[in-house]
Amino acid sequence: MSIRKDSLLLTPVKQRQISELLHREFSFAWKTAGAFGAHIAASIYRDGMMLGCGEHSEKTHPFQKKYGRHEDAIHLHAEIDAIIQASRNFRDLQGSVMVVARAKRSGPSQPFVYGMAKPCVGCQRAIAAAGIKEVYFTCDGDMEWDSL
Repeated sequence: MSIRKDSLLLTPVKQRQISELLHREFSFAWKTAGAFGAHIAASIYRDGMMLGCGEHSEKTHPFQKKYGRHEDAIHLHAEIDAIIQASRNFRDLQGSVMVVARAKRSGPSQPFVYGMAKPCVGCQRAIAAAGIKEVYFTCDGDMEWDSL
């Protein structure tokens, strides 16, 4: 496990919990169909309970269009999909935590490894609007992660 941000901000227990959630999300990401060559998954948690999960897809959605960086950015991102799924069952996402993982291959026939999954500006706006307080994401490298 490698953390890019100042590890003093998180206790060792919290670091381990986040690492475990990200590894679980990574396992889900590499099993997705992927879209445009990207295998990205996101989940939202509160008090240890998963509220919703999503994956990057070629589907379109008006919520994605609302937060996309331009009017043609309408393909559903994993973060937006997770917010939509969580909002179906839970109206209030205030104070929740999102984890986002990307699985990529370093070459043909190579195993999946962690890839950069930092939410785009549009997804960051949607995350803030939903009241999600913490976001953790995988980075390029050997099980590296970071947060917003």
